[in-house]
Amino acid sequence: MCKATVYFQGVSVSASVYTLVAISIDRFYGIYYPFNNGFSQVVRRSVIIFIWLFSLVIALPWMLFFDLVSIADGGVDAVTGENTTILVSVLSYCCYCCYFYYYYSHFRC
Repeated sequence: MCKATVYFQGVSVSASVYTLVAISIDRFYGIYYPFNNGFSQVVRRSVIIFIWLFSLVIALPWMLFFDLVSIADGGVDAVTGENTTILVSVLSYCCYCCYFYYYYSHFRC
């Protein structure tokens, strides 16, 4: 096991969550504005690229600050970094809050 495993797990989870959010926003526009054409292919591809780049960046502290520690008894590797877990959790929560604040304040029914 290496440090990249934990990093790519964080990237995949983050990308999955943001992709579901993007799909939800797309469906919202499809229901709320049924006669519009929706988003163009360029916008959709840009959103997908942005989601993956943002996921790579937001999970970067996992790669930088976690250490791979070999436990001598069982020969199992462990990834540690207690302070980083709190930092990543707080940053992710702030991003989510800012994101939802923006959309809830601009899209009132």
